[in-house]
Amino acid sequence: RILWLEDDFELPEEIGKNHILSIINFIKQNNPCIYGLGNIALPEITSIFNPHQKVINNFLGLAHAVFYNKNAMRKLVKYYKDYKKSLFEHLLPLSRF
Repeated sequence: RILWLEDDFELPEEIGKNHILSIINFIKQNNPCIYGLGNIALPEITSIFNPHQKVINNFLGLAHAVFYNKNAMRKLVKYYKDYKKSLFEHLLPLSRF
């Protein structure tokens, strides 16, 4: 598991021990691909009142602190390997101007 912190990540207040334990237990039990800490997101209606909300399509906006599991990291690496060359090929003609 990786915790990604943006360079401008800040905690507005101390996180309580019970809240930390709740997050740890949720991650251990559910192994979400992506788990954001205080991100802007659109929760699925079935989880809107839960302390740990499922986000529509795993989309997190303004993601200043995010946990990624092994499966998510593998998908990101595969995406990078599969599309890196084609992205650069599309950008190459623009560099001539």
